[in-house]
Amino acid sequence: MASSTAGNCCVCGHQTSQWCSKCSEGVDKDGNAAPTFYCGRECQAADYKDHSKGPCKAANARKQLYRGALLLQDLFYAYREIAFDLDMINVEVKNGRLHVRERAFDAAHSGPLFRFPNHLVACPKDKAALLTFGACGDGPGQMYELIKKVFQGIRHPDTEAIEAQHRVKKDHWRIIRTQGNGEVDRVDYRHEAIRVSLIDSESYILDLAGAQYAREWFTGPPNLGWRANHNKEVLEGKHDDMIATNYDFRVPQIQAELTKRMNTAVQQWEKANDKTLTLMLKEKRASFEANKDALIAAVTHEMRDYVDWTKTEVGVDSLNAAMDQMGLEERSKKPKSDADWFGMSEQTKDLLRKAKANRKDISFHYF
Repeated sequence: MASSTAGNCCVCGHQTSQWCSKCSEGVDKDGNAAPTFYCGRECQAADYKDHSKGPCKAANARKQLYRGALLLQDLFYAYREIAFDLDMINVEVKNGRLHVRERAFDAAHSGPLFRFPNHLVACPKDKAALLTFGACGDGPGQMYELIKKVFQGIRHPDTEAIEAQHRVKKDHWRIIRTQGNGEVDRVDYRHEAIRVSLIDSESYILDLAGAQYAREWFTGPPNLGWRANHNKEVLEGKHDDMIATNYDFRVPQIQAELTKRMNTAVQQWEKANDKTLTLMLKEKRASFEANKDALIAAVTHEMRDYVDWTKTEVGVDSLNAAMDQMGLEERSKKPKSDADWFGMSEQTKDLLRKAKANRKDISFHYF
């Protein structure tokens, strides 16, 4: 047993400062510390069978989930800042909302990536909103492999992770976007989130891009304070009915490569430190926090190196050659309604068309 602040023994109710050492850093459904107190070994032994198979295991599973979600969120923010593809020239806060103005699109001189406008945002909450704006379909596509690592060993074996698409009401929007042509963006976008059940059947929603909305999502089960979005298959379609004809197709090329770099950097970190990401999430708090920061730094460095390379003459030529090979320049001339983006399956196209026509939410198998 470990000693800490006082609590009541879960067996006899007497006040004590000792708790179960195996779940000493476990958390409750809202992510708060939830130690199980015992006044002595006799009470702990009496409760061992029930506690070890139930509350102890569940508390540690939640710890892994919340720590993993925090890591995923920080990595996603880092990825979005490095791969920021919006040319924002003005941001104003009006009535609790962010009014964003973009520069007019110029294919000859724009992008494909832009420096995130840190000078235009005054607080971390606003920065998170801008980083996730328009990323409703990016999260699980880029973070797919890492999300699977986070849930390793804690997902209920009889359930599958589900990616659910849903519409976000306009009164929940935090950002009002004026495009470079002067028109206000009024597209009715869909948002995606991952729904998963843990080993004790508690359900959570993981959403990395929720900061762009005004609604407070972070309320514990069935919602978790961090989210991921978009099935890998849907990501390849990249919102087929919402891409303008002036969309810069170098962006998904860079994003796809950044995903590879991110996964490679994590694998290299795991090898260098002789531990898996999943094992890191189970470590003592101080060790976890130090390793988390080191891992994020390693991944960020790898991604920045690649983006810097894309700005060199060799990098520019390589991106242009990739576009020519895929015929994307020709595809960009097709009408916006054309659904042939990046090889989206006919089944997925049909599902999305029906959902849009019926204005219904839809779900996909994630893993």
